[in-house]
This record gives sequence, structure tokens and C-alpha cells, in this order.
Amino acid sequence: MVELSVVVGIVLLLSLLAIGSYANFSRGRRVLAAAQGISSVLTTARAYAIATNRWQRVVIQFRNPDTNAEEFAYWIDEIAQNSSTTPNPPLPGTDSGILKPKVTTPEFVRPEVRIASVFLDNSDTATTYPASANGSVVIRFRPDGSSDHAVVNLTARSNDPLDESRYYRVKLYGPTGKSKVFPGPGT
Repeated sequence: MVELSVVVGIVLLLSLLAIGSYANFSRGRRVLAAAQGISSVLTTARAYAIATNRWQRVVIQFRNPDTNAEEFAYWIDEIAQNSSTTPNPPLPGTDSGILKPKVTTPEFVRPEVRIASVFLDNSDTATTYPASANGSVVIRFRPDGSSDHAVVNLTARSNDPLDESRYYRVKLYGPTGKSKVFPGPGT
């Protein structure tokens, strides 16, 4: 009887450890999936710019324009050549530089994940936009395949700031317009 109690106790302890590990793993996978989604839309915008021989932009929205609640979304717009991003152009419908709004359907980041910040260097300015910023950030792509330089930092909404699995960043290299996903916070 004692042996059975010990075995049950060990199995229970291992089960608790496995559940905790799975929760961290699952949280990290959600952030990674969101980072891969943003990387994918950046790659798509570059491909559209090259294929159509027109400028494209990826809009990363921090807040819902109707409710002003934190809600992260991203999409692609076709824009006029050399459209400015300083200050950030308003959302589609309010800027004459937009030739074709929302070329792709807006994608929303899962509620368990948030975009912590976006660093943008568009050769005019280099600025970090925190998630608390109102409005949106615009990343431009040119027909030659180049783009603005940007880093999008994503994080899980959890209480453990030391958990490295909850951070990912998407880095966009300006000269090539190609993006890559990296684990951990950074610029």
C-alpha cells in the first residue's frame, strides 16, 4: 500500500511539472505563430511591390479606431510612390496617397499576444513606437524589393517577465526587404 502511494505521488508530481511546462510551451508557440504571421505579411508586401511594380505598405494598427481599445491588426495597402510615413499616414480613406486600400484582409493578433513595440527607420527618422501609441505604424516596400528597416517586438500576455519563450521579434532588413523571426526581446 505504501509503494502504491509513493508511485501515485511521483506520477502526480511529474504530471504537475508537465502541465506547467506545456503551458509555457503553448504560450511561446502562440507568440511564435503571431511573429510568423507578421513576417509572412511583410514577405507578401515585398512580393506585391515587385510583381505590380508599385509601392506597397504594411500597416500595423495598435488600437481599434472605433473603440480605442488595444487591438493589434495588420494589412497591406498599395500606395503612391514615395508616400511619406512621417508622420504616420492616417488609416485608409483619409489619405490621398493610398491607391488601393487593404489589398489583403486585415489579420488580427490573438488576444493572448501583444505587439510590444515597433522600431521603424525609414531614412527620414528612426523611431520606436510603443504599443501604447495611438494609431498605426507604416512600413513601406518599393518595387525594387527594398523596404524601410523595421523591428516588430511581440510578447505573450503573462505574468513572468523573465520567461524568454514569451518574446519574439520580427526583423525586416531594409536593403533587401526580407524579414526573419528571432526568439527573445531586442532591436
